[in-house]
Amino acid sequence: VAIALMCNVDFVSGFLLGLFCACMAFVAQTSMSEPVQLTFYPGKGLRSRVLRSKTETQILEDYDRSAGFLILRLQGVLFFGNAHSLLEHVENVSCNAVIIDFAQV
Repeated sequence: VAIALMCNVDFVSGFLLGLFCACMAFVAQTSMSEPVQLTFYPGKGLRSRVLRSKTETQILEDYDRSAGFLILRLQGVLFFGNAHSLLEHVENVSCNAVIIDFAQV
């Protein structure tokens, strides 16, 4: 359609129509992707790469037992089209802290 518009009407109009169609295709494809790769609740089984002292490790474990926290590992593209699925993971969880790992975004 854009090529026909470029040939028959106006080059700029065809170019703008093609650009608009490409943007809409990008938004549609990316909004269907799932940004949350893994969810851990509570935080057991997932540790930081930071070496911590026994005291710091004990504080984190005590906090996890008493209040709990949610760990979300994200991947891919995160933007307004698929951010709602991130909210769905966090919305109904009863915890005091949410840790979001953006390493693969």
